[in-house]
Amino acid sequence: MYIVENLAINGTPLSADADAGDTTITVKTPGNLSAGAAYIWDKTTPAGETVTISTIVGSTITLSAVLTNSYTILQEAVITNTSGQASGVIKEFDIPIKSSWAKIAYVKIVQLEPGAMDIKFDIFEKSGIDESLRRNLLYNVYRRNIEMTAIQGGQYGESLMGGPIPYKDRDAQVEAHTRNLHCRLINEAGGTTSDFTVLIKLADIGEVTG
Repeated sequence: MYIVENLAINGTPLSADADAGDTTITVKTPGNLSAGAAYIWDKTTPAGETVTISTIVGSTITLSAVLTNSYTILQEAVITNTSGQASGVIKEFDIPIKSSWAKIAYVKIVQLEPGAMDIKFDIFEKSGIDESLRRNLLYNVYRRNIEMTAIQGGQYGESLMGGPIPYKDRDAQVEAHTRNLHCRLINEAGGTTSDFTVLIKLADIGEVTG
């Protein structure tokens, strides 16, 4: 069985439908957003609108003006900061799973802005890794340095079905009933300022939380 989780890096999926005329929306990962210019759109039909985030309180985002269009969970609506993830910026984020144990079977990363792609992507078994402590590298179970030109498409995919990577969330006992894949994405100097979407499929063990 494969389990899929999408996360827009430097942005977040909506957690409830938003109607035209609304000035507030609710999102899954508010920590990926900041006040200011943003873009809301449907992933399955990439059409949207530019908005301005006024405040972020909990999972509720308040906009400076009403939405022109409606956005739904069914159409995988996402809001991202328009500026994208700049070169040299490190984004650490968690993808929730229901079991402490998992097998990573497939990884796909899509750069949402056209252009050269130059990133590093890691999956750790612990959060907040300090790499100056070399023993912490034991918890890095997946690391890729990905470089490609604009004409190559700005997307990377890798199947690990020949040997899925065993994973255990070693933060599980201190987290409040949550289990996560702990991920990190670095947009290197040779890349393009962009948002990214990460897709991970797990095999055999574990369930995505929704």
